[in-house]
Amino acid sequence: MEGELHNLQPSIGEVNGDRSNYRYSQFTKTFNQYGQCETAVDFKQRQFQPREEIRGVIARTYFYMQDKYNINLSDVQSKLMATWITRIHLTNVSETNK
Repeated sequence: MEGELHNLQPSIGEVNGDRSNYRYSQFTKTFNQYGQCETAVDFKQRQFQPREEIRGVIARTYFYMQDKYNINLSDVQSKLMATWITRIHLTNVSETNK
């Protein structure tokens, strides 16, 4: 499962290391930890907020892994991932209609 190509994503080493195994979340609109990368880590609450452009990719990966390997997501994580999938879909539809 760890070598599953759908589960591998490029990342900046420092950001990936800081993310650790923290849960994904949306908790801030202020991004000042990683320069121009709009990503945030709350070390105290053990949560990570990825930049908006990749949230849909993360959600698709989570749902794929859930389906393929029967991985359980919490209700909170499932709802967050569903929101991210919906947003990316709406963005893609909007861009197609331009």
